[in-house]
Amino acid sequence: MSDNYFVVSSYGNSSVEWLKSKSQKEYCVYLKDKTCHDSIEDKNIIRVDNVGYNIYSYMRYIVDNYENIPDVVVFCKNNVFPRHVSKEVFIKLSERRVFTPIEEPSRWDLKYPMTLLGSDNGFLELNNSWYTPHNPSKYFTEFDDFWKFIFDTNETPRYLRFAPGANYVVPKENIKLRTKEFYINIMNFVSHHQFSGESHMVERALYTIWNSTIAESREMSVVLNDIELNAIIKNKILPMRKLNRLKNHWQIKVFGLLESIFKINIR
Repeated sequence: MSDNYFVVSSYGNSSVEWLKSKSQKEYCVYLKDKTCHDSIEDKNIIRVDNVGYNIYSYMRYIVDNYENIPDVVVFCKNNVFPRHVSKEVFIKLSERRVFTPIEEPSRWDLKYPMTLLGSDNGFLELNNSWYTPHNPSKYFTEFDDFWKFIFDTNETPRYLRFAPGANYVVPKENIKLRTKEFYINIMNFVSHHQFSGESHMVERALYTIWNSTIAESREMSVVLNDIELNAIIKNKILPMRKLNRLKNHWQIKVFGLLESIFKINIR
């Protein structure tokens, strides 16, 4: 493998013995189990609470090392292979020195219009927050609210480009697109539960966080406590959500009326 630095979020029985082929200065393992079943040096293990899936581990690493980020970081789960990609594909992609989603399109069961293959051979998913009813959320229950909160935009994407499983090769310059405060807030968003709904939202936003010209919002450039965050959601997010729902309601009414008059399909 290359000399890229590996940040591995480890939970469950999948082995990380493959890391032993690397220098001890080239990786760390964020361990969410009580014990490590692999013969990895203790100094390479950072024990963390079992919250926020692998997203919490990534954010914790960035926050703790923001001033000393290596040139290229590979963020991955201990079961990245064979769960998401083959070992051969993982080795090949993890050696790259540019921003790279670690994914293997041949493994996807694409079902249009929910999921489809993008022009860059990447995964696209319809943005409909399908996962939120199945996972506990503390701050955001709809992806669009989350998106408009973390980014300086009022527009929301119809489809989301991301690597399922959130495994990426990320150069330092891409990580530094966002402030340290931004990552602290993201880490806090996902840390309230092992299966936090916000973790699924961050998974779907990582590609944009690390690889886009969309600026972070003013609110995300300062560290927010629960009181401040809940106040912003109450005064900014909830009124906007009601306005959008009202607008969508009347758009549907108007479109239906025009279609009935002119006998055309305008949607």
